[in-house]
Amino acid sequence: MRNRLRLFGLIGVLAFVWGSIAFAAGTQTATINSTTFTDLGVAPVQVQTLTQPVTVVVADTIPTVGTAGTNLLPGQLVQFNPADASSHVWAAKLGATTVVNYSPVYATGGSAGGSVTATQGTAATAATAWWDQLSQGGTAVGATNGLYVQPGTGAAWAATQSGLWNIGGLTGIANSASRTRVANTTTYTANTTWCANTATTVCAPLQVTLAGANAATGTFGRVWLLKSGSTLTNANFTIWFFSAAPTTTAQYDNTAYVGPFAADLPNFLGSMTCNSMQATNDSSAQSFSECTPNTPSGWLQYKTLSGQPYVDALISVTAAYAPGSAEALTIYANSYQDK
Repeated sequence: MRNRLRLFGLIGVLAFVWGSIAFAAGTQTATINSTTFTDLGVAPVQVQTLTQPVTVVVADTIPTVGTAGTNLLPGQLVQFNPADASSHVWAAKLGATTVVNYSPVYATGGSAGGSVTATQGTAATAATAWWDQLSQGGTAVGATNGLYVQPGTGAAWAATQSGLWNIGGLTGIANSASRTRVANTTTYTANTTWCANTATTVCAPLQVTLAGANAATGTFGRVWLLKSGSTLTNANFTIWFFSAAPTTTAQYDNTAYVGPFAADLPNFLGSMTCNSMQATNDSSAQSFSECTPNTPSGWLQYKTLSGQPYVDALISVTAAYAPGSAEALTIYANSYQDK
């Protein structure tokens, strides 16, 4: 019985809290055009654009078309909080007309001007006008720190329909690393390294650029391996990726390599298998393979080397492959960078 009374009491508290903030007149709809700003009211107002991007400005008087404000993408819902009763929430679209939903938000009692906690806000140049911004860790977001809505005037917004959201960054396909093997035609023993020398100078890791910043993190799962020779028989390879220089002591061309040294495991990012080579669709006598990540997800997470935008890699030959003299392997990579 005591537990039931506690439960009823908790339900009562939740009901009171739920009722402390209410919409004055429910959700309303307004058609927003490109020739003038539409007044959505003076109370804290929630605005959601439905089909086209709109610019929202909080100001005492109607802004001129082109005034910078908060740019909303279709489906995005933002609450705007005028500083006082003389400030209104205005919305405009530069281009075709669109429709927005908006709801005045009041505190307990349903009266205008009640205290409603603002979302992350920033002061405008004019002391009487300010608008909400998305924030990242309390800092107004922008082009330098990841997730952002592109700021600027209405004209700039209308002219820039791509790149409005930046969630991470696609580095694209890059000719990121190439290694030419030694000038001989000695058949490889399975599970040996592909290197430039057979003695004296140990195998140097390939530097595979995956990011646009040093010590960056991200994911990658699309890798192609291009081979300068046309031989397909036993042309099977594995690429081993590292976030720091791997051990290459006494590692030369056609030297046994079955995977990372124990000391390299803290920096081992994973591997990709590059089998099923096929000829390129031209007369260049080259071949390529779309490599498969050796992970259940099909993606590898990476962290580039300290002070560098690349990861290190070693290539091993996994079958008895008869190479051409001075054949080259080139890695192409497609990656996403965190921000």
